[in-house]
Amino acid sequence: MGRSDTQLVVRQASLHVWKIVVSNTPRTLREILPTLFGLLLGFLASTCADKRTIAARTLGDLVRKLGEKILPEIIPILEEGLRSEKSDKRQGVCIGLSEIMKSTSRDA
Repeated sequence: MGRSDTQLVVRQASLHVWKIVVSNTPRTLREILPTLFGLLLGFLASTCADKRTIAARTLGDLVRKLGEKILPEIIPILEEGLRSEKSDKRQGVCIGLSEIMKSTSRDA
């Protein structure tokens, strides 16, 4: 999520740390996906514009990097979020779906 921050300095530092620590980005992303996605939904549902922007960018980056492989894992989580009693969570899910549609091909 730091790699998608609104501040350039934070993005650059996060990218540097990620490259040092992580040797296989797709595998690592799949391993941390459940936790990361929980955070993303919370950020997407936030009233803070910066948090929503960071979460949307991160989600778009995930979909671009992992492509169609990640969609079967993400869609059920989003469907569950749409059933939430909390309107802010449902709004976050809608923002997430919008970002996924922007980041995928028509075929996906």
